[in-house]
Amino acid sequence: MRMGRSGRLAAGERLGCVIDIETVPDPDVVALAPVGSVTGRTRRVTHRAVCATLLTFAQREADGSLRCVGMRTLTLQRMDEGPLLGEIDTLLPDPAADGTMLVTFAGGLHDMVVLRQRAMRLWMFDVPRLRGWSERHDRHHDMMYAYGPRSPHPSLAEVSALIGADLAGSRSSDPATRWIERGDWAPIVKRNRSDVCATFMAFAYWSAWRRGSELPVATAWTDLSRLIVAQGDRGNDLRRFSSHHMVAFAANWLAGRGPRAAA
Repeated sequence: MRMGRSGRLAAGERLGCVIDIETVPDPDVVALAPVGSVTGRTRRVTHRAVCATLLTFAQREADGSLRCVGMRTLTLQRMDEGPLLGEIDTLLPDPAADGTMLVTFAGGLHDMVVLRQRAMRLWMFDVPRLRGWSERHDRHHDMMYAYGPRSPHPSLAEVSALIGADLAGSRSSDPATRWIERGDWAPIVKRNRSDVCATFMAFAYWSAWRRGSELPVATAWTDLSRLIVAQGDRGNDLRRFSSHHMVAFAANWLAGRGPRAAA
């Protein structure tokens, strides 16, 4: 896997990936499906992915500090569905490798299920990473269950509000299908990328709680901001994260801990 800024994992780091997808009904499947299958719990069966964002990160095992490696967004605007699924399989970490992690929000119920079913529909069976993560896996951390282990589960927007990240500006009242019909992919991409960043921050807070340390949260805020700023104009849709007041707070906190923590 391409490792972005770092080129490779440092000693003592674990490789992780946050993934989120945007889906719309597949008209070919809907035409053959029972009435009512487009909405509700069964909608993942009739949907296909039109946009996917993957944020690759590394976590230091010793102290839990987080480092963003890279972010990729894939859309059906730029490629067919088969190549999109193949690229996702390439970007995902190896589920069989020691210490690798997958982070999602409701990914076990939706994202990974849709990706698995779409790969099956397209006869794409030789996708070992996608296949491995789409099955039950101990290192797939689903933040929906982390923040609400019992139903009713919280939404990502609710979890984001809890940790101080406002997702309201990335939301549109129009469904993705309507934006695609208009030929306007920007709102879909913005929502998808924002959801990935919010899920990454939710993971950082959850990780900090489990470790009893502020370091995962502090390094997540500062390094996510660094990654977004490095994207230049392409990062404008994520400024709610890169310019968040917690970035400066986290940077000051890290500076007080010395060079090792802030590295």
